Amino acid sequence: MMRKGIRFDKKQSIKTAKWRIIIVFIVVVLTNIVDPIQRRLVEDNTNDEKRFWCILTYSSTVQIFNMIANVFHFCLPFIINLVSTSIIIIDSTRLKSSVQAGQGRKQHLIKQLEEHRHLGVAHLRLFEINANGFR
Repeated sequence: MMRKGIRFDKKQSIKTAKWRIIIVFIVVVLTNIVDPIQRRLVEDNTNDEKRFWCILTYSSTVQIFNMIANVFHFCLPFIINLVSTSIIIIDSTRLKSSVQAGQGRKQHLIKQLEEHRHLGVAHLRLFEINANGFR
């Protein structure tokens, strides 16, 4: 919205957002479709206990695809959030420095970094939380 300025079209933005959501949903489903197909249940009747085990057996190609998909699902949202935060900070700095010519661009940048610090911290915390799931 900040980049478009006065040329921002709300209807077009909503339409684009809906398409992006649909595309993300389809990509996530297609990259995770391998798991349910490859799973099989094995019944274990040892020691008079009935247990079921979920076994995944991948070929090497499917295993590589699954690893790439997991990295893709892990890193891409972090990168998108980081780029979005950077764009917000840079654009708001550029806008405020053109409106308030009394201060330099560096002072505006420092002020914007302080104002939007929570965005960067939130992205790093989410990255840290998700990284713990890979252990």
